Order: sequence, then C-alpha cells, then structure tokens
Amino acid sequence: MNKARRIAARSSRRPYRHHAGPAKQRRFRAPADAEPGRRRMYARLYEDTVNASHLQHRSVRSEAIENYAVHSIHLSPESITTSKIALASVEPEHLSFNPVQGAAGKPLLQQFGCMDFAFPADEEVLEIAIPFEKRYADNEYTLICSSSSPGFHAWVLSREAGQAVVGVRRLEGSGEEKGLLHWIAVGWS
Repeated sequence: MNKARRIAARSSRRPYRHHAGPAKQRRFRAPADAEPGRRRMYARLYEDTVNASHLQHRSVRSEAIENYAVHSIHLSPESITTSKIALASVEPEHLSFNPVQGAAGKPLLQQFGCMDFAFPADEEVLEIAIPFEKRYADNEYTLICSSSSPGFHAWVLSREAGQAVVGVRRLEGSGEEKGLLHWIAVGWS
C-alpha cells in the first residue's frame, strides 16, 4: 500500500481527487447582461452540467414533462400492452380488419370452415358433425351452412356448445356423390 493510500485510509478521504477546470467547478453562471453587483442573484446552469447520474430515482414526474414531448420514437417496441390501453379506446375505425359486431359488452366468437362429404350409393341423407375449435357459451349461436353444389341441400339438425350436427340431402335426379359443406357460426363466447 503506498503512502498516499495509507494517509487517505486514516483520514477516510480519497487519496487523490480529480479537479476539473474552473468552468467545470462553477456550475452556475450569470447572464451576460446582468449587473456586476447582482451577478450572484442570477444562477444558470452551464449546458451539459446535469446528466442522468445527477437525477434521483423518480425525481422527474409527469408534471415536469412538457405536453406533446413524448413521441412514438420514444416508445420501445411492444411497450404498449393490453393493460396500458383504456377500455373502449380502440374503436372499429382503428382496426385494420372488420370485426364481428354484436351487443355492447358481450364478447362475440365467429368460427367458420369447410368440410368434404361423400354419399354412399344407397343413402339420400347424411349427418355431418362439425366440431368447433372454441366452445360457445351455450347453444344459442347462429349457424349457417350451405353446399358447394346445387344437387345438395344442407340444414342444421342440432347445436351444442362444442359442436353442431348438419344434415345434407341429395336431391332427386342428382347423380353427384361428393361435395363441400361450408359453414359459419357466430355467438357469445
């Protein structure tokens, strides 16, 4: 241990201090047009004398930030989450897609799909089960179904929260055996 450090250890001072030039030691300056006797009354900070290390934690509050001072460039990616968005602040005109709209305050669920079907040679009616990816709140949802061909007729036989059963009839005189069933279901989730 050198002599300077031993002396500093006894007096609990740093062994050597860095002294900046006179401009750095004087953190305040008076305006150039101030009277010589009143120069001490005016105190202005030199530029670049206060930086982030001089600020205490939580010392800058919202009232210190000028209106319209925060821009989109100041926001980090993915910084705005669901918890930061006020209720009813996002309206359909803000969306890039057209959402399904229903009664206010009730969450809607829309599902759709397409299924192949084939009739056996001796059958005239088929029952096709449509399983849903997400369950509805109850069986009070709207289900619309149709066939890809005019030789078939489709209708709803039953509805449950997790699936629906659709009937498909082959019309008389139609020689078609295969087709596509298209469906859309909309209801409360």
